Amino acid sequence: MTTKYNKLDQDVIIPADNLFEQISYDSNIDSWVFRFNNNVFLLVSTLWRLLKDDLIVMVSADHGQQFGLLKPVDIVSELSQKLTGQKLMSLKIKKNTADLILTLTDRFEIEILISSGGYESYNLHANNKQYIGMGMGNVAILYDGQ
Repeated sequence: MTTKYNKLDQDVIIPADNLFEQISYDSNIDSWVFRFNNNVFLLVSTLWRLLKDDLIVMVSADHGQQFGLLKPVDIVSELSQKLTGQKLMSLKIKKNTADLILTLTDRFEIEILISSGGYESYNLHANNKQYIGMGMGNVAILYDGQ
């Protein structure tokens, strides 16, 4: 296994064609797991948001908040309803910031934002590679055979 640490000078585009399977939340470690078919998954330990047509639909920080509603916001249930049947079309790691953008069918996007200068924000497994969003916009890329 080889590891590279990069401050990206250009966006990294990762093509995909993966059906959304599930999202889960672990309150003990305040982390989210997004699963897609063909062994694509993403562990997120930072703020993320779902957009549709470039408008914010939900934000991870709202999970469990009451906001004067009859019951607390359940992001797991709400996101599952919206993304069931949707396909992941591409992933983009943005240059300079290493923010991660997941583009899905039906004009959905999930934006994962680097929110720490020192801690890892996400860990993506796709196409036999692992991409780790490091602090200050660096990316660690782990892969076999190179």
